[in-house]
Amino acid sequence: MPESKPQTTEIIRSEVDGNAKDQSSLHKLESLLLQSLKAHSSDGVIKVAFSGGLDSKSLLFAVCELREKGYISEVEALHVDHGIQSES
Repeated sequence: MPESKPQTTEIIRSEVDGNAKDQSSLHKLESLLLQSLKAHSSDGVIKVAFSGGLDSKSLLFAVCELREKGYISEVEALHVDHGIQSES
């Protein structure tokens, strides 16, 4: 049986948890993401286009982590269907 790969959320969480010096500090990637998000949101609400693909899952997870840490007030996931998959 093939060995299962860790889920993206597990990889991101291990990177964030493993590299944080203390609970109050942000990982460099989180800090860069937060700077970019705040530049595009005047009301603190972050809207993430979510298609269900790996990239949008990773972005949504990272943004939700920032919300849980209190850096973002609200996150909204907006479903986007690219129409690429016939099942969608």
